[in-house]
Amino acid sequence: MSIAPALELSSPRPRIIAILPAYNEADVIESVIRHYIEDGVEVYLIDNCSTDGTAEIASQRLGNGVIRVERFPDDVGGSERAKKEYMWGEILRRNEQLAGELGADWYIRADADEFRVGPWPGMSHADAIALVDALGYNAVQSQVLEFRPTDESFVAGGDPRDSLTHYERAEFANTLWVKAWRQPAAGSEVQIARTGGHAAEFAGRRVCPVHFISLHFPIRTPEHARRKIYSERLDRYPAEEREMGWHNHWDDLAASATDFLWDPTALVRYDQAAVQARVLAEGSVDMMLATRLHGLDLTAPPDFNQRFAAWFGRACGAPGPLTVDGMELAHTAMKQLVLKALGDRPEVADEPLVTRAALTLLEASIAHLRGRGEFHEATNLCQARDAMLPLAAAQFAAEQAAAPVAPPAAAAGSIDAHGHARNAPCPCGSGRKYKKCHALRAA
Repeated sequence: MSIAPALELSSPRPRIIAILPAYNEADVIESVIRHYIEDGVEVYLIDNCSTDGTAEIASQRLGNGVIRVERFPDDVGGSERAKKEYMWGEILRRNEQLAGELGADWYIRADADEFRVGPWPGMSHADAIALVDALGYNAVQSQVLEFRPTDESFVAGGDPRDSLTHYERAEFANTLWVKAWRQPAAGSEVQIARTGGHAAEFAGRRVCPVHFISLHFPIRTPEHARRKIYSERLDRYPAEEREMGWHNHWDDLAASATDFLWDPTALVRYDQAAVQARVLAEGSVDMMLATRLHGLDLTAPPDFNQRFAAWFGRACGAPGPLTVDGMELAHTAMKQLVLKALGDRPEVADEPLVTRAALTLLEASIAHLRGRGEFHEATNLCQARDAMLPLAAAQFAAEQAAAPVAPPAAAAGSIDAHGHARNAPCPCGSGRKYKKCHALRAA
């Protein structure tokens, strides 16, 4: 099921990397890595001296979705203490450094025993983040579900989602994580360590009001719980981080003498559709409340201001905010394409960027009409949009498949202020004329 098909099609999918710190997660690491790769997300693993083969299992996917398996601290000159202690602050600062170096658009600071799910049914994780990105948000907040073993059926190497089917909402301090974000421009820092890894903080952060979902499997069996808590965690936590209030989430369990099996009747059986429906319902109420509290009218047509221009430019793949001329061009193209589609003559603009702009504006117009309750008009535009989508998809695929060519010498013709001949091939190597490529984008 597609949520906003024209917006999804028009917006280039961002590159997303999940950075996974891991220590002795060999029993689940393969299923976690496979989950991210199949969902369109690349993986960078930071292995903190695992002794159970975690790094070796992850290395089997190098070059096939896994960018690198880093041995921390040896590979990057970390402290000697990090070889024996769980120096979480150091690992988080390494996360911050990698986010500034790997060159992705979005990053996910994920745990090695955690799976992420978007709120919209039928959409992959990467597609859901792409939609959030096109809507102009640059951070994602996730509701955390803590899965608990109710029996000993989990087998190492398997997918914990198959055998651990019951969860409880995380304790208040861990209920919501902001651990996925669009990396800001160079010069703007993203702070992760300051919050113990629970939230990415940076200037200009705009958190998506609809939450994503985190499926967290910290304990898989009673035997795993005893080994992890008593041997691999409590004994390795540095004293100064404990004094800061970090690493206290195992204390109550360690002192309770529990058998590490939970009563399923005291938990909630996981149903992804039901969880997504709840998350979407909560998000819609939150947005309506915010609308009333701030006196906003979401049904009013958007003014052409700097924020809208910046959003629109990025949503349709332009290199920057659209100018007034660019908006007029998009609006004219949208009206022409809609009229032809409603007349059973669907087509798209000659220039793919104009098509993307027209589709983006069309999607915004549909949402505007729905907000005003003008459903008949919205239905007409939806029909026009759906008729255009296959043609636009073919156009965008052809654009991406066009092999770059070396720019030949400028041909005769009009010269712009930058010294480019308008009828010459564009210097970017797209294969199109300059006037239909970067000259158009500059306009």
